[in-house]
Amino acid sequence: YEIELTPQEGSIERSLSCWTQADDETHSLTTDELKRIAIAFGTTDTRFVGGKHRFDGPFDTEMPGDVGGHGSYHQWDTSLGSVFLYMERFRGSDDLLSEMETRQKAIDEVVDHLVSWLGGELRGQVGWDKLETFLDRGFRRDLINLSLYQLTMEFHDSGEDNEQVFESTLARAGQYLLERSYMSIEQIPEFVRAMKEAVHTEHRERLLIFFQRFVANKMGRSSDAAVPSCLAFFAHELALKKSINAYLESTDAYAKQIAAWEKSKQVKPTAAKPVAFRILADPIMRAFWPSALTGSDKLAVKLHLTKKPVFTNGQWDVEQSIVRWQRDIETNGGKLFRYPTVLYAFWTRPTAEAQQAAFGKTILDDESLATYCMWHRGLSRDEAAQWQAFLSSFSPAPHGLKELEKFRFSHEPPAIEGDRSDKDLAATARMLIAGQLREAP
Repeated sequence: YEIELTPQEGSIERSLSCWTQADDETHSLTTDELKRIAIAFGTTDTRFVGGKHRFDGPFDTEMPGDVGGHGSYHQWDTSLGSVFLYMERFRGSDDLLSEMETRQKAIDEVVDHLVSWLGGELRGQVGWDKLETFLDRGFRRDLINLSLYQLTMEFHDSGEDNEQVFESTLARAGQYLLERSYMSIEQIPEFVRAMKEAVHTEHRERLLIFFQRFVANKMGRSSDAAVPSCLAFFAHELALKKSINAYLESTDAYAKQIAAWEKSKQVKPTAAKPVAFRILADPIMRAFWPSALTGSDKLAVKLHLTKKPVFTNGQWDVEQSIVRWQRDIETNGGKLFRYPTVLYAFWTRPTAEAQQAAFGKTILDDESLATYCMWHRGLSRDEAAQWQAFLSSFSPAPHGLKELEKFRFSHEPPAIEGDRSDKDLAATARMLIAGQLREAP
């Protein structure tokens, strides 16, 4: 999806180009989606020309929700200038409470399976009661907290420094594990080496031995003691796989999958037999990285402006006077949690003639003008008229500054000589104008 936005007086022009790409070839979107987009633009034209669908139209305040989501464009005018706001959410979910509950349910499922599996292997062994208590309480809670650490990464805009966000989250999670004795600082190099070997060489012996010692420790065996023979299977990948697969294939969850598979073979004889380990792997992914279980769509947005915005989470292209955003967004109709993609830009346009007449120069722009406009929009009609009447007679000479300090709205107590209170309604405008006049050359 490619969107171009061009502000007009009182509206914003929106152009959407969209297509599906596979194997370097472009294809049309589905009929249902094209119909929905066409309705949003008030058209019936869904032609596929030049490998793209194209939709155009002006929008006053509400964005059309064409890609999926909700957005708005607002313009607040004053005699001294205007402030503009574009903000839009593309897909995703902001129901964090439901996501937390779903992740906790997935972790409960994982831990329950681990307790049942290890109970079948170790029940009756010295220290099993300690390990069971740890898994059922501390480990369960720790997994939930680590899942929420990962969830916080979803809050960061994908246009930010993702590497720094990842490193910060990893450091916080690492400190959490250190404080709860999952490993010591001295063990980190050993663990890093074991992980690299497991990922890059598929030699997992060192990593399995690391976990074997951890389980032994939670059963009350000190690190110096010999690993109990009941944990020998932990250090051998084939034995470990055989043990956990035997357990998973005995569960009711797997029996249901097999029943569904047998039924599906009547329609599709080549249907693949369910993999038992998915019973454990799927809730793990659901709890820690649900977006990895779904695909992504590509979104590119351009906002044409005459000057750099005051605030934005996009990239300002000074040569083309464009704010750019490029994001991966949730696939259309995605059912797994993905934090919303939110784009925003906040910019101003001073009215040079009015400021020249009042102050002899343009003194309010960018952040100061934005603050002024938002203040002005909060005035009642009568208050705005009083303020405009004052501006019409204002002179920036020293006498004018004194008059500015004395200005109060009619419903407020008059100013007291020497009182520089900032609690009255006009204080914001007074301080902005006086401050800019004193600083301006």
